[in-house]
Amino acid sequence: GICSMVSLAMTGVSLRSVSNVSKNIAQKQINSVSCLDAVKSNVIEMQKEVMSYCLITQDSQRESVVKNITRLKNDTESYLKKLNTMLQSDELEKQLDTLDANYRTYEKKVNEIREIASTDAMTALEDANRTLGKYGTAVESMADKMIASNDKITKSQVRDFSAKSSQANLVITTAFIMVIIIAVVLCIELIVIKPLKKIDKELGVIIDEINQDRGDLTKRININRKDEIGKVATNINVFIEKLQTIMQKITSNSKQLDETVGNVVGKVNTANGSACDISAVMEELSATMEEVAATVKNIDENFK
Repeated sequence: GICSMVSLAMTGVSLRSVSNVSKNIAQKQINSVSCLDAVKSNVIEMQKEVMSYCLITQDSQRESVVKNITRLKNDTESYLKKLNTMLQSDELEKQLDTLDANYRTYEKKVNEIREIASTDAMTALEDANRTLGKYGTAVESMADKMIASNDKITKSQVRDFSAKSSQANLVITTAFIMVIIIAVVLCIELIVIKPLKKIDKELGVIIDEINQDRGDLTKRININRKDEIGKVATNINVFIEKLQTIMQKITSNSKQLDETVGNVVGKVNTANGSACDISAVMEELSATMEEVAATVKNIDENFK
């Protein structure tokens, strides 16, 4: 459960990081394209305002057109400054310098046409159609080129970031797997190996004492577990208990056998004593019979 939670947390952090960086890259792309499109639109709009300025003769209307031109110039300046903070490569910086130079040429031409229009409106209008359009096209072309370059760079950045993100995820995954492996090994050590070593140690002590003829079969393996290891320890304790019971029976039977043998030996010794007594009596009786025989022989000889 804990490992799953950690895995989900790490995955969430990684995904949020990828999402945030992707959003930043996309936002810069959108802002850059928006600024470049705005520069193009302002150049086109400025050219229309200049042509209107050439065609208008009333000063009040010209003042309104001049205000619009001034507003467009200020907006364009602002967009160029913003673009300068959004550049993502040296290539785009060079292209922005070219775009800025083209725009300065365009802006200078706008001011020249306005001056000409104050004295010769038709000449100013022709110059606006011919020359100003060419400079405006140069600005628009460079803006389109920057949009294409920015799109290319953005895609390259996304690919690079994806590759780095994949590597980072691989490192994180590898580290996480290592942590899991270490945790599993520690769990096995604490839950399985350590209890088994304890059982082996206690059982080894009991066996060594038995081998040295001073075994204590009253000893038991101390373990309070209800899993498979606990069952192994319990079964070993049952075996020792059975062995203790058998040894007690053997000891008891040996004592009874010793007593029986002692009784038999006593009886045999008694029988041997009785046999000796009988033998002595028989010898005395034999001697007496010999004496009687000798006496009878003497008597017989006397009668003859």
